[in-house]
Amino acid sequence: MNGRAPQRRAGLYSMQGEVWLCRHAACGASLQYAGAVFVTADGGKSSYSPLFTKHLVKFMPSKDVSTSISFTMSTEVSTKPKVEVPEWVLEIKRKYLSQNVSQFIVHGNINDYVRVVEDGKARYLKLKSFFNDQMFKHRDIVVYYDRAAGIRFKDDRIFGGEGNMRQDFVSTLKMFDELTGNNFSDLSRDPARAFLTLDTYFNLCINQEFLQFLIGYLERRLKKEAGEKAAYTAEEEEMDIVQRFMNKTIPDLMSYIDSSGKKNGPKDVDIQRLLNHLKKRVSQPKSIAFVVEYAENLIPVASNAKEERMLLVFLQKWAKEDKFLNADMTVLIVTENITDINPQYVRNPYTHEVAIPYPDEENRLQFIRDYFEKHPDSLALFEMKPEVLAKNTAGLGIVHLNILMSEVTQNQLAFTNEELTKKKKDMIEAEAGGMLEFIQSKFSLKNVAGHAQAKKHLMDAARALKNGRQDVMPMGYLISGPVGTGKTFMITCFANDIGVPMVLLKNFRGQYVGQSEGNLQKVLKILKAMAPVAVMIDEADAYLGKRSSGGDSGVNQRIFSMIASFMSDTENRGKVIWFLVTARPDLMPVDFKRQGRAEEHIGLFYPETLDEKKELLEVMLKKTDIDYLDIEEFDEDFFEDLPVRSGADMEAALTRAKFKAASLGLDKVDIDMVAQVFNDFLPPTYPEEIELMTYAAVLECTSKELLPPKYRKLTRQEVLETLQDLQDRVG
Repeated sequence: MNGRAPQRRAGLYSMQGEVWLCRHAACGASLQYAGAVFVTADGGKSSYSPLFTKHLVKFMPSKDVSTSISFTMSTEVSTKPKVEVPEWVLEIKRKYLSQNVSQFIVHGNINDYVRVVEDGKARYLKLKSFFNDQMFKHRDIVVYYDRAAGIRFKDDRIFGGEGNMRQDFVSTLKMFDELTGNNFSDLSRDPARAFLTLDTYFNLCINQEFLQFLIGYLERRLKKEAGEKAAYTAEEEEMDIVQRFMNKTIPDLMSYIDSSGKKNGPKDVDIQRLLNHLKKRVSQPKSIAFVVEYAENLIPVASNAKEERMLLVFLQKWAKEDKFLNADMTVLIVTENITDINPQYVRNPYTHEVAIPYPDEENRLQFIRDYFEKHPDSLALFEMKPEVLAKNTAGLGIVHLNILMSEVTQNQLAFTNEELTKKKKDMIEAEAGGMLEFIQSKFSLKNVAGHAQAKKHLMDAARALKNGRQDVMPMGYLISGPVGTGKTFMITCFANDIGVPMVLLKNFRGQYVGQSEGNLQKVLKILKAMAPVAVMIDEADAYLGKRSSGGDSGVNQRIFSMIASFMSDTENRGKVIWFLVTARPDLMPVDFKRQGRAEEHIGLFYPETLDEKKELLEVMLKKTDIDYLDIEEFDEDFFEDLPVRSGADMEAALTRAKFKAASLGLDKVDIDMVAQVFNDFLPPTYPEEIELMTYAAVLECTSKELLPPKYRKLTRQEVLETLQDLQDRVG
């Protein structure tokens, strides 16, 4: 086709009783097509050439964009029953129909089920089954590739199909091999060889320019054999075509075909048969879907291997060259973490990123209701209502819900709220690959000793969140203070009060390039799906990384950016609550401490007053199961001379008292035994380090009310000078 025709509107058309969809705004130039009349969206009638028909695809559920694009169709056009599919599928359709993008990176929750509703009935399909049965249901060729299995087709006999797609693939390549002397039909699992074979096949399916050239050449060759005058002149354009698509020059091609029957040439080139095959391909262009599975193993991040660079070139060529964009061809690159594949490919403007999200509460409720509709007898086995089950399974995929509910149904076991909590914990920790750990506490903020102002502040926040005021919640908290002041305990008590799960973000760093970023991306997606959730990062000063790359190929910098970006996303306000715990906030990057991320800075300090020390001892007696001792029986001198300052030290000393009682054959500890152990107890002390941590917490605190009285009178400058002096001494 030379040039483009006048602009035509993309839309629905009727051709010989069938409904077709044109995905192009510009169509073929010729205005002749025997026996075909297209009814345009405005009711007008036009006839088009075969070149126009290659832009048309049968109208099917997977191409139905009725939920996002409206078409006004004539009465001659009939539609099939409406099919409901997820939003990410509609996003692919909208982009594909724009004619600007035909290559998509599908990532995220790729191992889950896809919900499809047709005629009011819901089905849940695995991603590959969804591609086959819905999205590419009417494609002529659907081909898959992964490094392990090589090239496979939707209808391969191994999958219960008839094998027509593979048959077309092999026969077409054999024809091309016969014409050129190559051996593309000898399929290989080797990625470079397989992609070269696929590139050849795709061109023989959709490259009209190349096919027309081959037809013209073979027709001239037949005339020459018949004795007719048909001199062949290798024009510059034709030489370019052959060199680009056949890796041969015109003289090489002519020499090969002319050597028919000779030792190094084809034994017998049936030119007429090849010509018929080519004409059939021109008159019946193929619609193609190509799906690359486990793409992270083909074009991994930061790889310079020759093979992987070659694959990258093929994918970029298929994404941007007009012959592929103008054809009915879709390429899907499937990977769980987009950060695991080459960033050069991800940044390509001719590819579009499509994220499959984890199911939200509405999606989970849909599945639960669909499940109970199919298994009505199992409803009585569940202690909770479907709405409660959906709400309390945040973070689980549909596949997890199916496993959970099927296990209950098959085993006829009663399913309680306690069992749900345990199952959810196990499934999410397994999904996160050990990078998240649930933290559970049976205590509330009322069980926290001391820290009166900090407790009041957090209790007010818990009350606001329970009242649905997520908009007033800070994006995150910075909890600082010397070691042993109960930072972690207070946070877990707060999470218990607001009724949301709390997880500890564990080590996600990997040894391979890109692995750390991929792990973190997966964790952040799970956290978003779990909302509402509290996330604790312990030793945040060492954990979060730095803005500078520091000779690690930029890994720390990218991790830094990913966490900072997620923390500042205001859509997560009140849904994902961050707690950055550290004894050295002065070592943390300012980016994480600023407003919009860790907005509230709370400092926790050692008890100073008599009441605070009594309250701490009372809590620790209860925690160590010595609460049979009356706190009022301890005199004031005991508290005045108390050698231990932190809750951690006090718990250690009380445990030592229990040990002493056990060694004496006693079941209980008395007050004199506690006093003796406390007087003997020498906790490891590092006074300058402790003072440094204290002043660092004072400096970071964002409210004077949260500071002990003796620090409220200090100016910021005085605190800063003291802190700098301590930093110089401690190092």
